[in-house]
Amino acid sequence: MIKFTEYVVNNSITNKLSDDKFDVDKPFNFIEYLNYVRVIDNNDLENFNQYKKYLEKWKTTDFVNNKDNNLNIKAIYKNFFNDLTLKYSTQEQRRFFNTIDLDDDDSLTKIIPFYRDKIVEILNYYREKRNTFQRELREKQGKGSNLSVKDQIRNNINNFFISPDYTGEIVSLSSLRIDVELGYDTFNDYFDVNPASVNSNETYITNDINKNAFLDIDQALIQVLNDNKITLTELNPYKLVVEFNEVNTNFLQRDDFIDYKITKSTDTYRVLYEAELAEHLVGTDYYYLSTTETDFVSGRLFEAKNKAKNFFNINFASTLAKEAYPSGFERDIGLFFNPTKFSILRVDGEYIRKIKPELKDNFCYIFPDPNQYGDIVNLSNTKRDNPFNFYFDKSSYKNISSSSSRSSVKADERNHYFHSYQSIENRRINITNDGTFDDSITDLTNYGSVDKIESDIYGNEYIQMIPNKGVIKNSSDITVIQDAAFESGNTIDISENRYGSNIEQLSGFSDKINSFKKIYFKDVVTKKLIPLTGSSFKSIYNKFKSNNTLYNQIVNSDVLDINVYEDTFSLDLSTFSIIDTFKYDGEFIEQVNSPLIIKRDIINPDLSFITKDCYENNSIYKFNLSLSGVNLSSNNTFYYELYKYDTNKKIIDEVSTRNTESSSYFLNTFNFNYGSYDSTSDISVSLTKIVNSELNYNSYDNTFILTTTFLRQNNSIAIHYYNYKIINNKVIPLRNNIFTNFNDSFILSAREEVIRQAETPGIFNFLSGGGDLILPSLSFPIDTFDRTVTFAYSGTNNINFDLQNVVQSLDGISLYRAEVNYGDNTTDNFYSNYQQDNTLKLDNFSHKYYPFNNALSGLGSIKFYYENSKTVTVNLEFFKINDDFNTLNLRTINGQKTNSNNYTFNLIDNNNNMYNFIDNDKNQTYTLSSNFDYTVPSHSTLTLILTTQNISNGTEIPFTVNEVECVDLRAGNFVINNNIGTVQIPNLISHAESKFNITLDFLGVSKCFLLEAATKFMTYNINVDFDVTNIPVTAYPPDGNVNDIPRITTFREDGQYFKYLSAGGTYEDAVTHVLSVPPWGSKNIVSTNSKIETISGNAGTTCQLKAGVDVFVPSNNYLELTPDITNWEITSNPNDTKYRILYNTDGTKDVNVKLYPADAQVWTFSTPGTNTMSWIISSDEPLRNTYNWADGSAREVKNNNAVATHTFTGNASFSGVRYSNPDRIRKFASRLGGGSFPTNTYAAGGNIDLSLMPRLSEYTIEEHNVTFSNFNSVNTQLIRFQHWNNNTTGMSFDDLDLSRLPVLQVFSVRGSSNTKRGNFTGNLHSNIPSTLFIYNGKYNNLTGNLPTFTTNFSNMRTYHISENLNITGELKSLVNLGSNRSSQDVEFLSNRTQLSTVASNFTINSKIKKINLLGNSFSTTELNKIVLACANTTVSNCSMDLRANPGATVTDTASVTTLTNRGWTIQF
Repeated sequence: MIKFTEYVVNNSITNKLSDDKFDVDKPFNFIEYLNYVRVIDNNDLENFNQYKKYLEKWKTTDFVNNKDNNLNIKAIYKNFFNDLTLKYSTQEQRRFFNTIDLDDDDSLTKIIPFYRDKIVEILNYYREKRNTFQRELREKQGKGSNLSVKDQIRNNINNFFISPDYTGEIVSLSSLRIDVELGYDTFNDYFDVNPASVNSNETYITNDINKNAFLDIDQALIQVLNDNKITLTELNPYKLVVEFNEVNTNFLQRDDFIDYKITKSTDTYRVLYEAELAEHLVGTDYYYLSTTETDFVSGRLFEAKNKAKNFFNINFASTLAKEAYPSGFERDIGLFFNPTKFSILRVDGEYIRKIKPELKDNFCYIFPDPNQYGDIVNLSNTKRDNPFNFYFDKSSYKNISSSSSRSSVKADERNHYFHSYQSIENRRINITNDGTFDDSITDLTNYGSVDKIESDIYGNEYIQMIPNKGVIKNSSDITVIQDAAFESGNTIDISENRYGSNIEQLSGFSDKINSFKKIYFKDVVTKKLIPLTGSSFKSIYNKFKSNNTLYNQIVNSDVLDINVYEDTFSLDLSTFSIIDTFKYDGEFIEQVNSPLIIKRDIINPDLSFITKDCYENNSIYKFNLSLSGVNLSSNNTFYYELYKYDTNKKIIDEVSTRNTESSSYFLNTFNFNYGSYDSTSDISVSLTKIVNSELNYNSYDNTFILTTTFLRQNNSIAIHYYNYKIINNKVIPLRNNIFTNFNDSFILSAREEVIRQAETPGIFNFLSGGGDLILPSLSFPIDTFDRTVTFAYSGTNNINFDLQNVVQSLDGISLYRAEVNYGDNTTDNFYSNYQQDNTLKLDNFSHKYYPFNNALSGLGSIKFYYENSKTVTVNLEFFKINDDFNTLNLRTINGQKTNSNNYTFNLIDNNNNMYNFIDNDKNQTYTLSSNFDYTVPSHSTLTLILTTQNISNGTEIPFTVNEVECVDLRAGNFVINNNIGTVQIPNLISHAESKFNITLDFLGVSKCFLLEAATKFMTYNINVDFDVTNIPVTAYPPDGNVNDIPRITTFREDGQYFKYLSAGGTYEDAVTHVLSVPPWGSKNIVSTNSKIETISGNAGTTCQLKAGVDVFVPSNNYLELTPDITNWEITSNPNDTKYRILYNTDGTKDVNVKLYPADAQVWTFSTPGTNTMSWIISSDEPLRNTYNWADGSAREVKNNNAVATHTFTGNASFSGVRYSNPDRIRKFASRLGGGSFPTNTYAAGGNIDLSLMPRLSEYTIEEHNVTFSNFNSVNTQLIRFQHWNNNTTGMSFDDLDLSRLPVLQVFSVRGSSNTKRGNFTGNLHSNIPSTLFIYNGKYNNLTGNLPTFTTNFSNMRTYHISENLNITGELKSLVNLGSNRSSQDVEFLSNRTQLSTVASNFTINSKIKKINLLGNSFSTTELNKIVLACANTTVSNCSMDLRANPGATVTDTASVTTLTNRGWTIQF
């Protein structure tokens, strides 16, 4: 099937959707069904099966009472065929079909093939229509996205170069990379803007609310006249402005009217239009309150027309006029802190309002609806004068018993409240789950929090959960008691916590990074949601059982992270990281590709780390960081090993590991003991732990950024920034810095200063822990004033601010709010509680202070607001000891570069505080010059001079030499000293005149040169001798040796002088496996020579334009090379392994290649000691067979059908003989002594894997102690299978399918005595190939009855089942047994079985030669039946043994006499 999904029929009574039902009276016919079903399968038979299921479901669906449940399936199909004839056939076809009687079964049978073809045609039509629709839908859905923009740009560029208008050189766009970066509009003031603060060039239009336009139109017009500033012309030039106190419409201007026409109509006054705009652009109703000296009047000013649309406009009527241009891009704004992470949070809550004791005289207040909004600023920069004071009603908010949720709104089931958990109570109200899955993620209540959800290409989902059960739980609602003292309600009850007495903290960023995760699996087929370890996915990771530690970490859920990329998964465990691939067809299928397994160093676990996935361009990149053993004393030298896994090709690549880099690479690159790597010139960084390491990709300049957080001995942190490119699969470092200025240089002196401050009288001392900070005495304010309080603390402390000395009420007027700035970048607001005496009271409050940041001290404030409009400020000054960073668990995340090439990252602590950092290098310049202006002579040395500004000494600036044919130095670093760096590039050479450039990789600075053609040359003289005897060349398309395996080539590294050596004498087609002579003839053992010319270097130097030899061989073939294999570069590919040797000095080079066939361990058995064993193997001609004895002895090559004898050396590590090309073995034989094996002394045990010999036709294993496996995958052309006297246990005839072997002649799986039994169990075969003439199963433990001897037994010569004591039942007729044989030689041998009766139709045929029934359970009556049946035939010269049966004798002497006279020999 094309996908695993449910077949849902739209608009049908069989679905549960809320769509119209079109099949109420009768079901859809097949064509209608195709129109309404959601999925059309690629398998046409599956479509019909699904249609049948639809019909059955339709029958059982009780939708309406008048539905006809007596559904006639045949009638539906007849109607369907008539529709096909009418609508989907030609006129000639319709004339023919009109003669067909569909009620006649014979006619119907004849015509069905036409209907089948027509249905397939219709299916294909609908399938293509749906594919077209899906493509168009994807294109429409993608419009406006980043991907769509990239595709459009790419297509435009491509169209330009392929258009007829382009006449330039051919351009390859294969490496074209397009980067689209999001631009953010950081301008937020589009709404609720005070018109007094607006500039004319702003991007919005805003208006004030003109109260007179609603209350008094005359006063509104008087204000318009006065705003026009009309002057008296008679008094010019003094221009005195007239002030109007009554309306005179004659002085109104054109722009005072809507249409700029001065009329007498009052409907066109602009002031009325502005009033209408206010009604339509404000998000709440407005009220007014107008005062006099003794009284006031109030009411609703207007009703807002569209409250939802204008939600953001509360104080002013603003509207967006035009969009601002992006004012910042993603990397510049700052990683996590981008606009998409911010939102406006509006919390509904109850409050109490009181009219202000002192209102302004002769003033008109206009204000938002006081039932919906308090005295708020909203998005505005101004708030309106309001006649009310507003106080939070604490009874509607959670109290201190709710811990971290205090001051959160209590909500019922109808509210969207911002709790950190999903409760069962939430899901009881208005939650529907009509999906196809029985289980939903929301069923996982009380399991933790969902971290992320991954999905594979098959539709399965992998839910990663943080098993954190921290909750905030309302146990009951609280009844609000008005006009009474507020008391703590039963808001939370920790005794009901299901997870024990310790309530867990809620999960945050730190938990997501650190904690082990629980993985749940949502199966797309079974629709079940279960733990991953309990799903069929375990068949994928069971392969790791051999590694107990790794396997146990998977099954015990020691999972840090899981990622799924189509059919590839990546699993980060506590000490391992695994990347592997899989297939799924309802069950997971293990693949043969090798997984990438990275093991974290457990010797120094604190200084080791495996990064999470960095997924870019279909590849996963991961670093394995570990402490280098070369410098353990300082803990400052590391291995940074980089691995790559291609998720498309399933290839593992060690980009930079100890296997690919020189011994000095890591010591030179990641040794943090030197000041050149320390941005603060700290000599010793003293690293003690890797806290976190994260790898990210920067698409802007195609580089990678690795950010690592280290903990230091002084408990401060160091951050390592490693920026690099990957060019030609090599790491090119760009920046390699470590930042150590985090609370580092002044820790000791800071401690002394804070202790001194704490001991000063009048300062609160919290160095040993938290406590009460009693605020100074504050009288009820008549005027505004301030005070200052100072305290000192260390580490993390909870400080309670005590208000016992604060006077809060006087003459019915109260303190109603405290605005707190704690001085650590956190703020809070506290509101007073409503009291029974109609006053307010503010409770004490507390705050937890943390030690992080470099500042020695901080400043904050507490500002108290009173109902008489006065304020009092208490200034906070504090000192802190920043001593232990370990408790904060600081780490970096989101390491990136800005577009101006500055390093930026987020820093997070375990309290989920996040900080943004940008390394902002200012005023740095780079200028590149050289000793040649433009033209560079070939073979010369180019001197480059990099002049810089404001660059630190020791800074390394990497460069690359691009597009040069031959040069001794292609990349390197300028080392800056006094703002100058110099580099010499020797031996620049090119065959022809060409341009090249020098690029400073991460700066974008480059300089172009012209290189003259070379004049000096040298020659490589490469002699290649190869021997590929017995190795077939697999011919892959295209023709011409391009992809053949094996193959040998000589070449120059620029691709010139390329030559196929056409090695090999047998050609094999990759698909059909047919052997032939290759196009070049037979070249098994050949000597050849290649002369390759190249540019020479100056005297004493070499040109790096090298020449060499490539050898491509099957990955499992054994190879001998000269020079030694250590001189060859080895690359593993999907179909082969490439061996490459390169030379860079001229002269004669001798290369020898000898290739052996592939080895496989067909027979696995234990160490044979010094015994001798023999084999006979034959295979396809003209190949020979190679034995790898696996005991240290030399390999041996034997001709077909030749005896191979070997006396083993007793090597303790022996695990079985291996064979070359087992896929070509035709005959496989071994026997302990006798015949062709006279010297065998070792009865081998173990197992023979028949699946490794797919062409096997003859198998003979005798007198060993061996089992075999995979019989049912053996070659269908198997002729002989003999497994004798092997004491086999645990195997059954029921598992050996003979019916799939159409040419089998001999099946002999037997023992020879009670001490050498076959020991097979199961039943005798009833379904055998007709070619079988020997069936021998004697001396086994077979059970059951004899089979019925059908005509498939007609070529049987020997049927031998003796000594199977549990074969019972009746003796079947032997009339077909061997009946087709050309001579009388058929034997039926069933001695010592338990046959007891004779079939009523028992008889024999003339080809029977012997019948042995000795030692069965026949009575005299049954023995007489056998003799009589034989006498009734004409068969002569046969023998029959009826001895040792319960019947003592045969009493039918007449029949015995008849048989004896015909030459029979009868024993009884």
